[in-house]
Amino acid sequence: MNPTTLISSAAGRLVTTAGGAAAFVPSPLPPDLTLSWALANAVVRASGSLGYVSGYAGALPNSKIITAALARQDASVSCRLDGAQSPREIANYTAALTHGLAHIRDSLANLELIRQLHVRLYEGIAADDKHPGEFQATQSALDAFEKFLHAQSHLPALVRLALIHYQFEAIHPFLDGNGRVGRLLITLLLQTEKLLDQPLLYLSAFFERNRDEYYERLLAVSRRGAWSEWVDYFLRAVHEQAVDAVDRANTLLALRDEYGRRMTVARQSTLLLAMIDRLFQSPAVTLRDGGQVHIRLVSKIEHMPFAD
Repeated sequence: MNPTTLISSAAGRLVTTAGGAAAFVPSPLPPDLTLSWALANAVVRASGSLGYVSGYAGALPNSKIITAALARQDASVSCRLDGAQSPREIANYTAALTHGLAHIRDSLANLELIRQLHVRLYEGIAADDKHPGEFQATQSALDAFEKFLHAQSHLPALVRLALIHYQFEAIHPFLDGNGRVGRLLITLLLQTEKLLDQPLLYLSAFFERNRDEYYERLLAVSRRGAWSEWVDYFLRAVHEQAVDAVDRANTLLALRDEYGRRMTVARQSTLLLAMIDRLFQSPAVTLRDGGQVHIRLVSKIEHMPFAD
């Protein structure tokens, strides 16, 4: 976002940084947003889709297979959106997600967690110029952002998430990696808001498919306070990716069952059957000498439609 294209409005104000550059500081949440009939219907549809995913996950015999596969896909797509496509960057994104999910079991999302996520994105990468974990935005904007994270609200939870995602992207607290951290927050907040019991919904793929609209909707909020259009876009993302998650999960489980049947017919050991499940969760096996082996089964998994 180029701050010079913006003007001060109800959505935020332009300020001058210490270096003399222009910066856009969004107004504290929540905005003056009235849910129209169409927007309320979109909330109901998206919430229903989330409920379907949650019920589906509860019936799975081994949900770890699904959650691991979907997390790998999101890591690849989210990094690609930020132009960060190296295997290390993708692995770091997955590690940041794992760290975040472990943290929110005992605590709420907060600024310290956001800093930790950012640090993990750059572990093992020469990134001194990125200043991992260091906020560059005004502290007042971040303090207000954190207060809204923890505040009670009359708004539906999914609408709150849409507002939070815009606000984080508009504050743009880090020199680099804001998009990845913002998308990680969506997954984490779905857990803290009790919308999903397991991390099965990721929106990066929708944002990538509709990349131009994604940036246009965000910018329209900053320029003219077009909150309804942005929230509608976000709710569409939730609905479509919820349906997509179940479709991909069914494809994955069918493939896993196929290999299981082959092993059973071949009278292979139960240990090998367990190994198949493990490979679907993590498609690489590290050998004792430090090498890695990728087998044909793994190659097929990585090229299924759920792994972009």
